[in-house]
Amino acid sequence: MTATDDDRGEVLAQTVTDQEDAAHERRHWVRISNTCNNRCCFCLDSDLVYLDPFVPTDEVKRLIDEGLALGATRLILSGGEASIHPDFVELIRYGRRAGYDGVQTITNGRMFTYQHFFREVVAAGLGEITFSLHSHRARIHDQITGVAGGTEQALRALRWALAEPGLIVSVDIVINRLNASTLPETVAYFADLGVGEFDLLHLVPFGRAFCAEEGTVPLAVEPDLLRDRLARTFELARRRSLVLWTNRLPAQVLEGYEHLIQDPHKLVDEVRGRQEHMIRLVETGTPLPCRDERCDSCYLIHFCDRLHPLQERVQSGDVDALRVTLSPGDRAPDLRRWATSLRYLWVCAPDAAGPRALPVVAADEVWELDSVSGLTDGDPFGVHDVRRVVVRRGEDAAKALASSVAQVKLLLDSESFAWVLAQQSLSPRLVLGFDPPERLSAVRDHAVDLRHQGLSDLAAQGVRIEDLPPCLGGTLEEDGAPWYLDLEALDAQGRLDPDRYVEQYIRREYRVQSLRCVRCVHHLRCGGLHVNLVRAQGFAVLKPMLPEES
Repeated sequence: MTATDDDRGEVLAQTVTDQEDAAHERRHWVRISNTCNNRCCFCLDSDLVYLDPFVPTDEVKRLIDEGLALGATRLILSGGEASIHPDFVELIRYGRRAGYDGVQTITNGRMFTYQHFFREVVAAGLGEITFSLHSHRARIHDQITGVAGGTEQALRALRWALAEPGLIVSVDIVINRLNASTLPETVAYFADLGVGEFDLLHLVPFGRAFCAEEGTVPLAVEPDLLRDRLARTFELARRRSLVLWTNRLPAQVLEGYEHLIQDPHKLVDEVRGRQEHMIRLVETGTPLPCRDERCDSCYLIHFCDRLHPLQERVQSGDVDALRVTLSPGDRAPDLRRWATSLRYLWVCAPDAAGPRALPVVAADEVWELDSVSGLTDGDPFGVHDVRRVVVRRGEDAAKALASSVAQVKLLLDSESFAWVLAQQSLSPRLVLGFDPPERLSAVRDHAVDLRHQGLSDLAAQGVRIEDLPPCLGGTLEEDGAPWYLDLEALDAQGRLDPDRYVEQYIRREYRVQSLRCVRCVHHLRCGGLHVNLVRAQGFAVLKPMLPEES
């Protein structure tokens, strides 16, 4: 590897770390406007009807305070078009004085073409502006936004913003059929003006972007063209050291550029963005109104495919598999609500003392323990029917195997994997699995290299490996396998809370396949690979098993 390659690798690693820190920053989005002075052809809000074009100022201030109480550090004022709110400047000033580290807005830029207004918002404390500019060509941008002359206004505002010391400036581009073929040229044009950060967004199949009569997303870009233009744009960004974000782009179209797959925690913002419909789902069981032909084009399709069945189970009281997390000093959870339906219970705890103290339920139990302290003493499980113990260290796996439990699952990282490879023989009761960390940097530092020959050798020896697709030596999930619901995903009334469930989904259920996987004989039954393992090691580790090879 050359010194140039080393330098690029260090720059990429630092960029990924910086972007990861930004993605995990506690941001609070506040919609302050329900209207817009553009008429974009893909507007996701065009089919919504509001009584008031602007959210009342007192209500906005209440929402701003609410974000601080939740621990947010950055305030984002959005719309509609936030800048046309009559109290926009006052709300920026209120956010800064309330205690946010920074205030940002997303804008089409047209109001900022008035220099006195621009000076007012900067003086009020606006620290970051994201301009929604979808092409450098006036004809295309005006066609997209539905405003003749809007491009000239937005570009004037962009230049002023770039010249303002200390102001962070970025550009959003919604990729669609009208601008996809010139995407690399558009990014190059704005970069020449001085823009160093871009967010490339996928269409959201709502509003004007979705044709309800035809059940199609007419502005959607064909995958082949999308992959080609993205690849050219990514190479341009690499050469010019631009910061790129992707937003709602399907992970599969980013093969070869997996470090640009959107941080999975952005799903939290997506779910909150549909808060009104999510609340109706929770309170009345009414399915999201968008459950129709558009799902195949939506970034949330797999999340919603899990959310709706779980909601039905919780509402009906027919939860058969529950996961409970105990901390020292916690009171035992009340599980009587599911006494007749519960068949499987998964308890996460620091050691065996917590689950031993739980009331006995008529269910097969799994204990996931940080430490197996006390597990091998005499009667480690008491009267509990424990069929599996889950641990993270090789030494703990050995101690757990000395007990009477039927199975021990060892969650692999580089350290525990080394322990496995060092064993002369492995118990047939040992199962191997994966539970990658939530942060990409931790996955890169500690995850097992999925191309390691040792994994293939273990699979060939008959060792059961879970949480991986068959092409990596993993086993397919058995029909009827438990589908665990985290108790923490329920609200105080015992209802499924989408905001809480999305955290469970990101950690344990967010898996993706390569576009190549459609050829695999296991395509329909395989859930794919956890998104963070893909982000760290790439889709290339997946080797679809073709019919003639199976």
